[in-house]
Amino acid sequence: MQVSRVKQTPYFYLMVCHGLAMLLACVIFFPAASVAQTQNYQLGPGDVLTVIVLRHPEMSAEQVTVTSNGGIYVPVAGRVQVTGKTVEQVANQITTLLRVRLVRPEVTVTLREARPRQVFVLGAVAKPGVYAFQPGWRVSEVLAISGGLIARPELTEAILSRANRNPIPLNLAAILTNSNQPENVALQPGDTVRFTVRSLSITVTGQVIKSGTYDVPPGTGVVEALAIAGGAAPKAALSKVTVKHLDGSVVPVDLYKVMVLGQQAGDLALQAGDMVTVPESQARISVIGAVQKAGYYDIPDGTTMRVADALTAAGGPTPQASLTRASIRHADGSAEPVDLYKILVRGDGAGNVQLAPGDIVSVPESKGVTVLGAVTKPGTLNVEQGASPHLADILAQAGGLNIKPEAAHITITRTIANGQSKTVDVDPVALLEQRDPRQNESVQEGDLITVSTAKSNVVFISGEVKTPGMYELKEGDSVPELIARAGGPTPQASLAHINVVERDGTTQIVNALMNNGQKPNLPLQEGDYVVVPKNTARVLVMNAVNQPGYVAIPENGKLTLGEALIATGGPKDRAKLHQVAVMRQSPTGIDQRVVSLDKVYNGQMAVNITLQDGDVVYVPQGNQSGSSLSAITSVLGTLGIFGSLFRHN
Repeated sequence: MQVSRVKQTPYFYLMVCHGLAMLLACVIFFPAASVAQTQNYQLGPGDVLTVIVLRHPEMSAEQVTVTSNGGIYVPVAGRVQVTGKTVEQVANQITTLLRVRLVRPEVTVTLREARPRQVFVLGAVAKPGVYAFQPGWRVSEVLAISGGLIARPELTEAILSRANRNPIPLNLAAILTNSNQPENVALQPGDTVRFTVRSLSITVTGQVIKSGTYDVPPGTGVVEALAIAGGAAPKAALSKVTVKHLDGSVVPVDLYKVMVLGQQAGDLALQAGDMVTVPESQARISVIGAVQKAGYYDIPDGTTMRVADALTAAGGPTPQASLTRASIRHADGSAEPVDLYKILVRGDGAGNVQLAPGDIVSVPESKGVTVLGAVTKPGTLNVEQGASPHLADILAQAGGLNIKPEAAHITITRTIANGQSKTVDVDPVALLEQRDPRQNESVQEGDLITVSTAKSNVVFISGEVKTPGMYELKEGDSVPELIARAGGPTPQASLAHINVVERDGTTQIVNALMNNGQKPNLPLQEGDYVVVPKNTARVLVMNAVNQPGYVAIPENGKLTLGEALIATGGPKDRAKLHQVAVMRQSPTGIDQRVVSLDKVYNGQMAVNITLQDGDVVYVPQGNQSGSSLSAITSVLGTLGIFGSLFRHN
């Protein structure tokens, strides 16, 4: 027995000394851990523990860190879950585990180094990060120290995560309204508060600067979605915006009222998956005829366009315009007259009708009133019928008589139904001395006023000649000699349809074009009136040319596509010369031919294609969509602007 006692004594003292040494090390080297160790301290990830199994150093662990999943590893005992437990509870747990190997294990667990006391603030705050925990902190304190929310509270979700507990949703609206509310939860070290901005995905397409799919906060309206997409494009039809939901339903939205008129009630809150479509405005009208800039004009979206607005857009009427004979042709083929004189000159708002998309405003040229004979300035005067002109007014515009009234003879010749004409004799003395108001006849477009001597051997010529007036009749004179004396025809003259009005009112149509050197066989007589009309055979050149409008076809020649483009100032810089369209009325509808000016067709260059009376040449612009030409062709055909409409009778 003594021998075994002797053998056991060194071992017994060795174990006692080892235990005392480890305890002394804990006291000397880790006083902070001893202070931090309290009866109620709950362990968690990051804590550093010392586990001592008395008399069994091989089962002890001098330094073991609690892992992120809340456990430690102890020799023999294995993995031990410690998060949320006190050191005493952990010691008891390890003791129980070691009883499978030891009879009466004696286990001591101490906190060698306490984990940092921190809270984690993540997500939609100005300064997310890790902050040292302060006693008494609640959610409002971490919001303040992290710089506050970066989005509106109602669009932000907040979640509190804590060890061994399910995530806790936070009511930010209540917390920010009153920090004393129970919703302002008290925090603990290790807590994580995550702030997330709620968003939904929507698509914006059509006439916007940047089409695409965007993530937007809940509550975003259509106006805000357009702003995110860069705003509306110039051609946007804001009044016809649509929102298509995921269920296929489509909601119309009039953004013109919202964005232009300021009616906020018209906006619409978007849902997840919505598609906002901003269509292109197709509302346009056209103005043709005697205006400064004939062509197509857009009706600004959400607004109305009236006749006066259309004339303003077209640069106003030309001096030759017959304002009282203007008309509006509608898309259904119907037409209505419109008195532009009352609207533009007299300010009659009642006649300023509203135009509809597809309408075409036609302003014909005035035929004018021709004054010949013994006046200071003979020629054709532009007369506006709306001004109710009278003979005295016209004679005054012509500079007055250059002979004595008692030696003058004044007649008014007017074309009536079926091409017939009538002549009215006026007493010059009674007219100019205002003795008889009946002599001051009303004058109409197309009238021919002749002032001659009581006895004269003269003929008169007016219209498309360079020097209209009165000329002495010579024996054998015919129409070609008279035209030559009047300086020759103008480039717009129609020599094949000259009107010769004889003293008895009979009208003859003379073809003055020289056919194989043969002159017309109609000699002139004293008092005859020769009227050289304007050539009405023409084509219309539209859109991307510098001077869009009508080009006359020479009576004794032809007009090619290239010549028509040159006559209208040539194409603009961005004109699509490889997609020029020539549209022509045929018995079966409208024939459309698209050509490239640098290509050969049927053995000839496209620029040499011969045009016909009534043709429309359309030169598209560089940014014009391919569907525009089809739409234009449809409108031209529907409104009937081919052929006879080009002739301003």
